[in-house]
Amino acid sequence: MKRLLLSLLVITLLVSACTKTPTPLGRDGMLRTGKWKISSSMVTLKLPNGKATTMDYGPYRYDCVKDNYLKFDSLNRGSLLNGGVSCSAGDADSIGFIWVLKNNGNNVDILNCYTLVDSIAQTVVLDGTTGKYTPHYDAAPSYISNLYNAAISNFSQSSFVLEYDLLGRYPDTTAAKGGSETAPMILADTFHFHITYSNF
Repeated sequence: MKRLLLSLLVITLLVSACTKTPTPLGRDGMLRTGKWKISSSMVTLKLPNGKATTMDYGPYRYDCVKDNYLKFDSLNRGSLLNGGVSCSAGDADSIGFIWVLKNNGNNVDILNCYTLVDSIAQTVVLDGTTGKYTPHYDAAPSYISNLYNAAISNFSQSSFVLEYDLLGRYPDTTAAKGGSETAPMILADTFHFHITYSNF
């Protein structure tokens, strides 16, 4: 009888172990499970006419950075990896950064993000062909080295959204006909970035 009860107990434990619901991943766990590439890149800024506008700066990103992706590891280290297309022969295969989730996973600090923030449209210029103001994409290292308290939202195992503000500028269009990158710059403005990363 003892042997039968012991056998039933073992079977019960095995069945319960096999049917146990897996523990859902937290936000940090979801970040660590993916390879994250920019799938949408929007910026809200003030045009020289004083009106705010939101525009897609994806078309202004260079092809050599469009295939770059992020990997987050378990020691709060991460890497921006070259997806295969390099901007120059000297480009590193990967560049490390440090990340820390804060405020119950609603904000993130990213340190050493010179190349992670690869699409800072810090200048708005007038397109002489279309007559429209467009963000000017600068592939050079960012003027910032760290992002603090960037909002991170819309978490899933397939995507998340990163939002942050950076100082930008636009030309004084009264200083040069139509304005240009070389025109004297007026006071800096704040540009709001809304970036979607997707797991691929």
